[in-house]
Amino acid sequence: MIRLASALLVVGVIPVWFTGCRDSGINVYTVPKESTVGHPAGSVALESRSEGELHWTVPESWVAKPASGMRAASFLIPGADGQTVEMSVVGLPGPAGGALANVNRWRRQLGLPPLKTEELATQSTRLQSEAGAILLVDFTGADQGEGTTQKTRLLGGVLVLSEKTWFFKVTGMPSVIAAAKPSVVRFLKSVHEASPH
Repeated sequence: MIRLASALLVVGVIPVWFTGCRDSGINVYTVPKESTVGHPAGSVALESRSEGELHWTVPESWVAKPASGMRAASFLIPGADGQTVEMSVVGLPGPAGGALANVNRWRRQLGLPPLKTEELATQSTRLQSEAGAILLVDFTGADQGEGTTQKTRLLGGVLVLSEKTWFFKVTGMPSVIAAAKPSVVRFLKSVHEASPH
């Protein structure tokens, strides 16, 4: 009787065991490989990753960095004595508060008082690019705290287009910015809108 019961138990368990093995619960998916294509620093037209793309000519000595956050592009620019400064390129929808408000925001970062509307024209220059006129400001900030003569200089460009306002900003030590300024001006003058496909 015991042998018969054992035989029946084995016969009953084997089908259940095979049924359980049919589906392992493991699914295999094919995931496309991420693109690792970058843009060489000396390429003639680096595209922004935002709508309303801009193109520009990047000086050969500059080093392109990956876009991140709000930045459509970033570049390391060599300056004096082997030092570098960084340019950020940001595109915001619409007027983005206007040129004066953003210039005064930059001035606050340097510890400088705000400009009035009529002062902006005398405290800035206009560079002509294919994309339009770029408002360029060049400010040196106040001393950074008591007992120090360390100052910060800022080059900032504002380009207003129909759907976006673009901001180009470089900050650093005055001597480094002075050495980098000619290449920054060339870069800004090269800015143009992407051609329609």
